[in-house]
Amino acid sequence: MRTREPTSRVEPTTRQDGLPTLAITTPHREAEIHQHGATITHFQRTGDAPSLFLSQCSRFGAGEPIASI
Repeated sequence: MRTREPTSRVEPTTRQDGLPTLAITTPHREAEIHQHGATITHFQRTGDAPSLFLSQCSRFGAGEPIASI
């Protein structure tokens, strides 16, 4: 019996600023979810532009909510 490789993945990652995230990848979509507050900061369908846009004023800091000022 052949085993199929999973086509979807959930991987723990760390941003350059040290904040922990989960990278979710499927054949048709990808997303990034911050573990602090379960905030979705990236969502994109394969072949499309990103669907979420965050303000450049969004704060990404340990112990702070991801929010615009």
